[in-house]
Amino acid sequence: MSDKPAPDNAKMNGNRGIALRNTTLMEYSPGEIPYEEYHALPPEPASFRDYLKILFRQKYVVLATLIVTLLAVYVAYELHTPLYETQVRLLIRAEKVVESPFYRDLDNSFKSEVVLTQAEIAKSNPVLTRVVKALKLDERPLNYERPFASPIKQYVIDLKSRLFKKKMQELESNPGLRFGLAAVQLSQHVKVKPVPNTTLFSITARDFDPEAAAKIANTISHYYVIFDLEQQMAELETKYGEKNVTIRQLREEIQKFEDHLTVAPSSYSDVMGPGSTKILEEASAPMEPVGYPISIILFLAGVCGLCLGVIMAFLFERADPTFRTTDDVQKVLNLAVLGSVPVKKFGAKLLKKSPIFSTRYTRSFQDLADHLSMLMNREGLRSVLVTAHSPGEGTSVVTANLSNYLSKNLGHKILVVDANLRHPVLQKLFKVPEERGGLSDVLQGKLSLENAIYPLNDHLDILPTKIHEGSPLALLNSPGMGEIIQKLGNSYEMVLIDSPSMKDFKDSEVLSTQVNGVVLVIEPGRARRQSVRTSVEQLEQKKVNILGVIFNKRIFHVPQLLYRQV
Repeated sequence: MSDKPAPDNAKMNGNRGIALRNTTLMEYSPGEIPYEEYHALPPEPASFRDYLKILFRQKYVVLATLIVTLLAVYVAYELHTPLYETQVRLLIRAEKVVESPFYRDLDNSFKSEVVLTQAEIAKSNPVLTRVVKALKLDERPLNYERPFASPIKQYVIDLKSRLFKKKMQELESNPGLRFGLAAVQLSQHVKVKPVPNTTLFSITARDFDPEAAAKIANTISHYYVIFDLEQQMAELETKYGEKNVTIRQLREEIQKFEDHLTVAPSSYSDVMGPGSTKILEEASAPMEPVGYPISIILFLAGVCGLCLGVIMAFLFERADPTFRTTDDVQKVLNLAVLGSVPVKKFGAKLLKKSPIFSTRYTRSFQDLADHLSMLMNREGLRSVLVTAHSPGEGTSVVTANLSNYLSKNLGHKILVVDANLRHPVLQKLFKVPEERGGLSDVLQGKLSLENAIYPLNDHLDILPTKIHEGSPLALLNSPGMGEIIQKLGNSYEMVLIDSPSMKDFKDSEVLSTQVNGVVLVIEPGRARRQSVRTSVEQLEQKKVNILGVIFNKRIFHVPQLLYRQV
């Protein structure tokens, strides 16, 4: 054991270096050797790498938002039964075959309002009710949409049918209501729109069946022309009587158009007709439904979902109350970051022997041991307390691995002390026989300090402990604990002490005033910033020498290859 005297704790705690408080290791990717400590500079603007880290850290938020968006759009698409749309084009103020004042008015004083008026007449109730009657639209089943719908929409239709079964039975038993409902539904699927800067207007019809859509559009156009001819005939009957030659001619034309509803016209002139409004282009069955294909819709939804996911990622990051990066530690706690230990998913976490292969996990402890050794030698520290704010942040594993690296690789004479009298862990990690006494026995005077120390290898010893059934805080706060630490500091180059978390117990707060320095272990995404800050302030009030923070179980979200390129 070394005879070099340990430094005075009070002097160390009272003269804590300000430069140390404001230093940190530069953040490094797995496998890189960290830079030496450097004095903190004013915060730099966020770089592309910083934004990339946030996106990778919140990748599940982005992915979940994208999936939900795509799923919602797909379900909405499936709930929308495809509609087929076709149109008829009609011409107003055409060549006249029958002379009447109606034509003369159109020739001499044609205005755009006439087109709008005729377009509205085409969608009027007298025209649509004739279409409903001619095509027997009122005899369609109430769930007419079902055969054309997707399985999801069919289920919704069947569900509505069961829920509104009584109402549907009333509709089926009342022809008048059925006819009125069919007329309303037809008006909702028909649009009449003037063509700008022309004397044309179009009649557009939609239906779940493309053939039915074309038939509806053509039938509306024919009945509109018939209605137009009837208006002319009524005007002439008022002036010349029913036996007028022109009236007979108009009656023949009306009959011809009615015949066209069941028999295809023999020539284009038959479709045009003699009225002031002529059918310029008949409707044909459309090949594709209205709207974009599902592939384009899902692509656009994916782009929107991705953008929304990015926004959600930054919102979640901003709302996260825990520590996520080393920058959070510096900004919130103003403490040095001694190093980062990545999460170890496979294999033993305790590195008892020198590893055959160098991994990110082993390199992190090597770098951390080098840094801590340099720091303790420079400041003349002998005893260091390793603690965490919350339970489960891995202080025992960090303490054990640090002691292994400091003793084996750097050749220091190290003593690791298990001061967790409530739930001791180090004794199990190092597989110390349970029958051996430990720190609690020494503090109670049941065992000497020399007999309580258990050698692990040539440079590493352990002072284990047992669960104390009484008050652990009373034992740790006794004068004997301070004397033990002082004595051990005179015998070993470094003494690492593992203790319970600060959140649940006061043990660490008591021990912190008896050691040369304190190392705080923080697991990203676990401890809340404000809560940790409160614990640190309590230690600061006692003038405790907080050496810095170890980021334990850290996940490097950005892949190493990509990390080096940005």
